[in-house]
Amino acid sequence: MNRNPYRAELYSILAALTVLLQAESGSPTYTGGTATLISNCQKGLRNALSPGPAGVKEATQDEYDLIMEIC
Repeated sequence: MNRNPYRAELYSILAALTVLLQAESGSPTYTGGTATLISNCQKGLRNALSPGPAGVKEATQDEYDLIMEIC
């Protein structure tokens, strides 16, 4: 497995989203509130949150598994 700072940043984005999902499912009657995810990994956020299908270059990168999990 490829270990690099980019992959670590994607893991932290995925972890934050997982925590938010768990908190939301633990309290289904609460409908208010917002959450802000701050990351200095502009490339990771851009790739994970961009609309539309991925191109060949993006889909064949080592970290694409995490990007798809975040989507």
